[in-house]
Amino acid sequence: VICAFCIFMSLILPVSLAENIVNTVSVMGAGSYPSNISGSTVLDTVSNGSYYYVLSDTNITAFNNSGKKIFSEMHGFANPIMSVSSTRAIVYDQGGNNLYVYNLSGQINSLQTENKIISANISRSGNFAVATHSDSYTSSVFVYDKNCEQIYVWNSAKNIVNNVLLNSSGKQLAVSTLNAVSGQYDSNVIILDFESPDPLYTLKLDTSVALSLINSGKGISVITADKYKFIHWSKFTVSDITASGEINVCCRGKNGTLLVFNRANDRSDNTVVLVSNKGEKISEFKLNGIITDIAFTNNRVYYISENKVSITDKNGVVLRDAPCDYGAVRFSVTGS
Repeated sequence: VICAFCIFMSLILPVSLAENIVNTVSVMGAGSYPSNISGSTVLDTVSNGSYYYVLSDTNITAFNNSGKKIFSEMHGFANPIMSVSSTRAIVYDQGGNNLYVYNLSGQINSLQTENKIISANISRSGNFAVATHSDSYTSSVFVYDKNCEQIYVWNSAKNIVNNVLLNSSGKQLAVSTLNAVSGQYDSNVIILDFESPDPLYTLKLDTSVALSLINSGKGISVITADKYKFIHWSKFTVSDITASGEINVCCRGKNGTLLVFNRANDRSDNTVVLVSNKGEKISEFKLNGIITDIAFTNNRVYYISENKVSITDKNGVVLRDAPCDYGAVRFSVTGS
């Protein structure tokens, strides 16, 4: 009975029963703050509820919410980029050829590509996608399962792939491509499954470029310089959201996506737009001051501006302010 239960759980869990046990045990224990981080620059922080990852110019480190250092390992990359799911993280060398896979025990796998890496993304299932330059095409996209076995390849003959994204199950792939036409860039967002190289859906972005793709619940957040588009993963419906200025920040939270619109000549005049996991506008409000970091979770907006950290509700009403050091430029909201 126990053996059958273990097999069943291994099939339904996104990675494996053993790995989930390792992750659960690794989070246990107490620590304290402040905690030292290896490296001279913090590049990214991502919270996963009871723990969070910190990427620096030299290391990837995981902490639990009480400050216990779960692991810290050097990556050795010149241009490290991190992608995190609810089960694993990957760090890759953008412009290089190497990618490492981590869970809370540390590095568990690695990949070396034939050509330079452009972008990569990992899903909750452990599947991950990697876009690279190509000798035979303009770009190629490779999808790997949780064991780093290749399961799909998609090639772009004419356009450069600048972003890749997997849905939560790791069974659908979105890519954005760009190409120069008459001195201007245009872009396409293409949704694929692993049965065919033919697109399930293509969104054409004339005279604009998809700067990033974010998995936002039931759909894909497409970020251009001044517009936000939401594409439903299965229905392929598209919604648009705009505000005054250009998009300076886009971040994903538990309850939706946060956008900060402002202008290059005045980063202190901000319009914040909150978007639901269905692509619908929740609210829009103004925030004054230069924002150095911002997050949206549990229907609260957290942000650092100058020497102060503030919390607002989803309508922009300030709930709490607290002073912070001028050196504080990034934070991670812990807890579920």
